[in-house]
Amino acid sequence: MTDPSPILPPPKPRKPSWPLFLLAGLSLIPGFGFFIGSVAAGWGLVSSRPKALIAAAVGAGGAMLNLVGFLVLGSSIGNNPAMLEARLEITRQYLVEVVDALETYRREQGQYPPSLLAMQQKFGLRRPVSIFDPSAGLLGFKPFHYTLAPDGKTYDLFAVGPDGEPGTADDMRPQK
Repeated sequence: MTDPSPILPPPKPRKPSWPLFLLAGLSLIPGFGFFIGSVAAGWGLVSSRPKALIAAAVGAGGAMLNLVGFLVLGSSIGNNPAMLEARLEITRQYLVEVVDALETYRREQGQYPPSLLAMQQKFGLRRPVSIFDPSAGLLGFKPFHYTLAPDGKTYDLFAVGPDGEPGTADDMRPQK
């Protein structure tokens, strides 16, 4: 007599979770941990491994700790007098490059651009120029202040300086 119950294939063995937890643990390494944690979090969210969501949370936590650490370190380094002076020197160089690009634009177009973004888009990769002001620090990612005079023949260009506020004593204008 035969057994009427259907024959089921043996269950597939579950994949081990240790590789995912190893990757999630590596997310706590300063520096590359943000990228490793992002991969671990993504892998954990799509994985069918046991406790994958826990590994995803560990990876995401490691990535976030790295991000917060970078911001804290960056702000503390940014207040260092040597770093401040380096940022100001870079700002001076960028302002000279922007003035040069504005003059090139005027020679080619017959007038100054209506905005720094318009100038940057017109030049494209042919003449890349940074229009962003590094003087206010790592988190002060804003373009230089540029105002075209109503007659279109002159302009005002300046960086906000370390305080990040326009119209104060530490504003930086291009040096001629």
